[in-house]
Amino acid sequence: MKAFILLALFTVAFAAPIEDEDDKIVGGYECRKNSVAYQVSLNVGYHFCGGSLISSTWVVSAAHCYQSRIEVRLGEHNIAVNEGTEQFISSAKVIRHSSYSSYNLDNDIMLIKLSKPATLNSYVKTVSLPSSCASAGTTCLISGWGNTSGSGSNYPDRLMCLDAPILSDSSCRNSYPGQITANMFCAGFLEGGKDSCQGDSGGPVVCNGQLQGVVSWGYGCAQRNKPGVYTKVCNYPDRLMCLDAPILSDSSCRNSYPGQITANMFCAGFLEGGKDSCQGDSGGPVVCNGQLQGVVSWGYGCAQRNKPGVYTKVCNYNTWIRNTMSAN
Repeated sequence: MKAFILLALFTVAFAAPIEDEDDKIVGGYECRKNSVAYQVSLNVGYHFCGGSLISSTWVVSAAHCYQSRIEVRLGEHNIAVNEGTEQFISSAKVIRHSSYSSYNLDNDIMLIKLSKPATLNSYVKTVSLPSSCASAGTTCLISGWGNTSGSGSNYPDRLMCLDAPILSDSSCRNSYPGQITANMFCAGFLEGGKDSCQGDSGGPVVCNGQLQGVVSWGYGCAQRNKPGVYTKVCNYPDRLMCLDAPILSDSSCRNSYPGQITANMFCAGFLEGGKDSCQGDSGGPVVCNGQLQGVVSWGYGCAQRNKPGVYTKVCNYNTWIRNTMSAN
């Protein structure tokens, strides 16, 4: 049985620079191979946008990257060659935010459901969604296969990275008067020289292991006083924080928590870890085939191996719920 749980994903990936590389994402560096394992390439016969894997079946990208059919390429570093780590999965659904505006790029965010689950491994990992919005000054990792030239055209085959700070709201609005909405933020360098660029659109801005931004727009690339503008992912928790997870057997549940599981509890999730409910999800629903079967209750940490989430078994409380409602 599959359970649909509203929650955040908490698998973290980090990137590290390669020394002495000349290639740049406009002022950046080549990412260490497969260190940005949540990065995906969106392909329609060629790379056209980036994205971020947030669960085994869902990718976040930018709404302005919309195509009705997309091949999602995971586990990539050099997109010009087959390195043996790739997974190519077609889209089952491509869903732009219902309030997306192509006029001012407000709500420039999109979800892609994969036609089959990605196989998570050392080359393909998920990135967690934000538990809160990142503050100005936070250094974030921006990555993509976009143009590496601020004034010409030079598209790299290898994944490029840039470490850039989130700018204050006032600096962002001063850079783009009247154009910045509450669903946007700026990151980069007001002096120019370092930036995301064409082809990076839809890609991740990851701060302290959490997906805080989606590459959206800007004025040129790496121009003075024209930093990159990014979709503020922390504004969209109700559209993003979902997980499909199986209910585990009673024996697996009790083996995971010896002496702690009562008849009014059940476990759901993945014994291998990596996906789970977490702090802030407590009290939320576990819905199976359209029926409320569980309430998010407790667990040991979040997404730990052999420590699945524990949920209140709602079917044991039907009489109590009905009697309490009718009496009040």
